[in-house]
Formats: sequence, C-alpha cells, structure tokens
Amino acid sequence: MLSYDLSNHDLLEREVKRLPLQAQLLFPLEAPLLKRHGVNNSCSLWDIGCGDGSWLHLFRSAFPTSATTGLDRSPEILACARKQNPGARFLLVDEKNISEVLLAGDFNVALLRFSLQHMSPDTITRILSTLRSRKASTRVIAIDGDDHSFVFRPTSDAIQALLDAKGRKQAAQGGDRYIGSKLPELFSRLGFGSIRLDCISVNSKTIGWDTCRSVIGPVILSGADSAESGLVDRAKTWFEENRENETAVMSALIFMVSASNTTAL
Repeated sequence: MLSYDLSNHDLLEREVKRLPLQAQLLFPLEAPLLKRHGVNNSCSLWDIGCGDGSWLHLFRSAFPTSATTGLDRSPEILACARKQNPGARFLLVDEKNISEVLLAGDFNVALLRFSLQHMSPDTITRILSTLRSRKASTRVIAIDGDDHSFVFRPTSDAIQALLDAKGRKQAAQGGDRYIGSKLPELFSRLGFGSIRLDCISVNSKTIGWDTCRSVIGPVILSGADSAESGLVDRAKTWFEENRENETAVMSALIFMVSASNTTAL
C-alpha cells in the first residue's frame, strides 16, 4: 500500500486519532448491510488492512461468536490494534507473503475496507486473484469511497482543488481515490460471481455537521502541501462559515461491494 505509509510517524499519529472516529460513525451504517453480504455470527472474517483495529473491535461486539483476524503491513498500527482487541489474532503481512497467507487462511469472509484505494493496480489484481483462486468458498467484501461522489453545498473551489490534489498525489503513489464505483466491474473482470452492490450515504444533514466534518475534513486537508496552505485556510473557513447554515450540505457515498469466488454462492 504505497500511498499509505504508516512508518511515517506524523501520519500514524493522525490516523490513530481519525480511524476510531471513522469506525464509530460508519460501522452503524455498515453493520445491517454486512449481513446482506454474507456476514453472520458463525463466519470467520479476515480484515485485510485492519489498521488500528477500531472497526474490528466494533465488529467483534456486533458479531460476538464470529472468528476474526486482522492483517496489516504496518507493525506500528498492529500494535494499536492489539491494544484495542485483547486476545484477537493479528498477522503482519507484506507484498511478498500476502498471497501465500491468503491461500492458506482459515476464513470464509475476506474484508478490504478502505484498503484497495491505497494499493497499486498490480497489487489489487494479485490479492483479488488470490482470493478468487482459493479452494475454500469465500465471500469477498470491499468497502471504499469515490471522491467524485463528494458534494459540498454551497460549492467551494478550495475544497474541490484540495480533493483533486489529493487524488493526483495518491495516484502518483500507486493508489486510486475513485475506486469505489469501479468495484463491481473489477470483481466481474476477475471472474467473481454473485456480485452485490450497496451504497451508503454519509450526509451532514443526518449525522450532524461537526461529526461529518470530523471524518471528512482531515481526509481533505491531509493531502495539502505547503504550496496549498492558502487552500487549506479557505477550506477551514468554509467549514466554519457554513456550520450554522441550514442550507449547507456535505455528503459522500461509500460503496460496499461483495462477490463470491464460486459462482454457486
């Protein structure tokens, strides 16, 4: 995941603050849909790119008799995940051993939650193809965003410029901030079957302005460099000026797509 290097201490510090907020906001929206995508109390789920374990902690509470394993390439973030999930199993993986680990894994649900956007196309193809080729019946669930789905009203040229800049930077590092809407076609092209799509709307009108800002704001602002400091100031001003504006809206879509490695499922 070249576009997400948690050996960078500053990034790690920011993510350890942001990821729990993201999980607390989104998990209640995701949980009912997970059941439609093959998750239940008897499943064995591997969370590929589990991060700090905040989401996995909530999942284990909602599905207490399921078996869970978290995988990540960052030993620093896995240390945080272990603290949040005493007794849970975690595996340190990298691009060299991930295919072997996934082929031998004891799971029937593989989750890639906001992971694919940080991977290069070759890595995505290798991981999904490995999951597709498993002998064990496996449901693969991908949850990711698409920056094209962001809506800010009133419009903000500064926020749009920051989003565009972040997309370019992530692409230059191998990632894709627009992958969410591409997931059904990606699964189909790689030979998966029983593809299901659900879209989750995250909207300031329903979850509150400050809550929405706490999750979306850092994502937008984190991609700025020193040359874009003026855009950051203008974006922060937009958030503040529109906080009490009853007609103001910020929203985005999250795409939950699942597929089976056997067409019989």
